Amino acid sequence: DFEWLLPPRARLRQLYLEALPRLVEHQAQQQSYNTALATTEQWLQAEPASEAAPKEAAMRYGRFQP
Repeated sequence: DFEWLLPPRARLRQLYLEALPRLVEHQAQQQSYNTALATTEQWLQAEPASEAAPKEAAMRYGRFQP
């Protein structure tokens, strides 16, 4: 059984979800708006119930450079 993997996996997922908004902010500060938007989309996929991710996506989409 692999139940022992559940707590470390949950912790890694939490770290990932905490890192995504910081990564988006860093990318935006570097004016990498396309990358920030792509990261925001990953965030939305990873955490669909997030309230912050759609707001971030809308803000980043306004700066999107096709």
